[in-house]
Amino acid sequence: LQRKRHIGNDIVAIVFQEENTPFVPDMIASNFLHAYIVVQVETSCADRTTYKVSVTAREGVRQFGPPLPSPPVFKK
Repeated sequence: LQRKRHIGNDIVAIVFQEENTPFVPDMIASNFLHAYIVVQVETSCADRTTYKVSVTAREGVRQFGPPLPSPPVFKK
């Protein structure tokens, strides 16, 4: 059970990016990670912070749901 706590045993990772930079799944070396939920700050205000969310996957992973709303922006 102890080894299940490490990110290397998960198939999905949540990535928080402080800047709007491209995310490439190959940036994270892992044989187990297949899908990534990428969260970026869209608007940074004390009372109106919003986050843009995107989902990406390694090559060979079929598209899966549920789909994100359009635009994929969420309030804090």
